[in-house]
Amino acid sequence: MSTEQETPDGWPKGSIRMSFDEIGKLGVQPTSNELLWNGKVLATKKQVSLRGFELFLAFVVAVGTVAGAAYPYLKHFGLI
Repeated sequence: MSTEQETPDGWPKGSIRMSFDEIGKLGVQPTSNELLWNGKVLATKKQVSLRGFELFLAFVVAVGTVAGAAYPYLKHFGLI
């Protein structure tokens, strides 16, 4: 890659474009779907999932938020 290129507008400072010759360095590991650059893992992203108590707590917070937002309207129309 040539480092003499200017950074394209809107890109992080120091970023440069890839040439078509470098596209062959990209790959994918089919069993894990990991993105590879020149045979090495390029990026990994761990996704957090809620389990058990966290899921229950998130549900309680969501219901409380909806109830808190709906309460003034229900009171205004005499439904409570």
